[in-house]
Amino acid sequence: KAIDAVVLVFKQRLSPGGNRAFNEQFLLVCGKAMKSVLVVVAILTLFSNFGVDIAALLGSLSVLGLALGLAAQDTVANLFGAVAVFVDKPFQLGDRIQIGAVDGTVEEMGLRATLVRTGEGYLVTIPNKAVGANTIVNISRRPTIKTDLNYLISPASTAAQAQRAVHLLEEIFKAHPKTRDLIVTLDRLGDTGLNLKVTHWWGDTDGRANLQSIQLWNLEVKERFEAEGIILAGSDPKVFLLRDVPK
Repeated sequence: KAIDAVVLVFKQRLSPGGNRAFNEQFLLVCGKAMKSVLVVVAILTLFSNFGVDIAALLGSLSVLGLALGLAAQDTVANLFGAVAVFVDKPFQLGDRIQIGAVDGTVEEMGLRATLVRTGEGYLVTIPNKAVGANTIVNISRRPTIKTDLNYLISPASTAAQAQRAVHLLEEIFKAHPKTRDLIVTLDRLGDTGLNLKVTHWWGDTDGRANLQSIQLWNLEVKERFEAEGIILAGSDPKVFLLRDVPK
């Protein structure tokens, strides 16, 4: 109870915002570790009061401890992985991260494992050993969202129509207040059509809002192209959203 009280005092002293949630989790882990040490000390003290030779007992347990240490290598590795994450802070609770094939939101960080909730709703338990050994991509800390879109217009379009289509795309995308940067190019000519590639940087990290805006942009592109007599030959199947699945 004394340890819980100390942890509570430190939690109340944490500054709001920033890494508060992550620091609270770190304090909880420290509290658990201190309790474990306290239990061991209490047991040894109890044995000593009953006249048990602690030195001899520890000597006898050293061999057993070595065997247990070899058997618990993964557990120790997970513990050091947790310490490394708490020190380096590559992510916070609530951040969307990618570790290997797992892409999701961090829900909890413990001594043994990190819990990540995927976009499909699955709760994935990742051993801290794997967290420390793998490359961590913190998607939440990106300053912008980069999106590539392709618009294929009719191969019968004239050069003037293609140039007009480029200007229309620039007008549509630049008009949005979240547009940080934009590149529109006529990057490919072919029998199936003329491909206009839009590379857009969204000045926020809200993937859901970004996808909603893409839908509005596509509707406006279709409407304005039709008004100008520019025929869309069909969308290029290679449309990349760079894993911007709504949370």
